[in-house]
Amino acid sequence: MRVEDIINSSNNSAKKQDKPNDLLGKDDFLKLLITQLRHQDPLSPVDDKEFIAQMAQFSALEQMQNLNEKMETLQEGLSSKLDTIAKHHENSFRESLVSQALNMVGKEATVVSNNGNIKGTVESVKFVQGVPNLVINGKEYGLGQVERVELSKAPEEEVEWND
Repeated sequence: MRVEDIINSSNNSAKKQDKPNDLLGKDDFLKLLITQLRHQDPLSPVDDKEFIAQMAQFSALEQMQNLNEKMETLQEGLSSKLDTIAKHHENSFRESLVSQALNMVGKEATVVSNNGNIKGTVESVKFVQGVPNLVINGKEYGLGQVERVELSKAPEEEVEWND
């Protein structure tokens, strides 16, 4: 039997098993090696060095497949961890924005708009799709438009001291 016949018969059996690709796996390699040993010429058997080389190839193939499986597992684990970290940072960032916006209520703010700089007291915070907007002089402005924030000035009152 020729080597090409062995490869073709091995490929046919691999196709019957519905493999996802045309690559030979370690089981196919082992079947090929056993078939080769069964059909070798008894008067000129496989050279020891050739047999050892084939076994080394088989061992290397098995190690690469095991390594590939471990890498896939590692990749899945890392992907899951990164998703968790990203969600945590997104929530922390959103909470930070809300906190910043709420701390500006009652303070004097200057915002940049299409009509120039607008100055006024932050009256309230309005949430649009979870994003806080400041309400100044009855209009909404995003936190990214804030140029300056100051404490509101207390009304000036005269204080009389009793001596």
